[in-house]
Amino acid sequence: MLTQFLIHSNIQIMLFVVWSSNDLMHSSGSTMSCFLKSLVLTFSFLSMFSTAWAGTNLIMVEEQGCLWCIRWNEEIAPIYPKTEEGAHAPLRRIDLHDPQPSDLTFKLPVRFTPTFILMDNGIEVGRIEGYPGEDFFWGLLGVLFQRIPIRGATTNIAG
Repeated sequence: MLTQFLIHSNIQIMLFVVWSSNDLMHSSGSTMSCFLKSLVLTFSFLSMFSTAWAGTNLIMVEEQGCLWCIRWNEEIAPIYPKTEEGAHAPLRRIDLHDPQPSDLTFKLPVRFTPTFILMDNGIEVGRIEGYPGEDFFWGLLGVLFQRIPIRGATTNIAG
């Protein structure tokens, strides 16, 4: 369902670009002017209708010497960006001992590493404290994703 939604959105964007280019070419004599107007319209359109998951991130709070962080880095980190979850919630790493970034609002202080916090537009949706192993991690992450509806769609990533 999610893949179909994203493909449909991309097709709409491509059709808009083609339509705006053709419309501008007929209303303007200059090819360069037409091209620039088309670019402006395209980028305006894309900024207005950004992806369904804009502002969604998975925050990993870690610290030097954390054995469970190392295990997660070995088992999950190489594949996470290639997964549907990673595509919709890119990983952002934060050191436990650094000040909390001002663009993030956590519901509770982070005390353990690793802690994985799913954020939607800078607000905490939920968290996984510790690394329970690969199988449990994906299941728990799926539960967190169920809390975020895809903007503009009728389903969410988990179901």
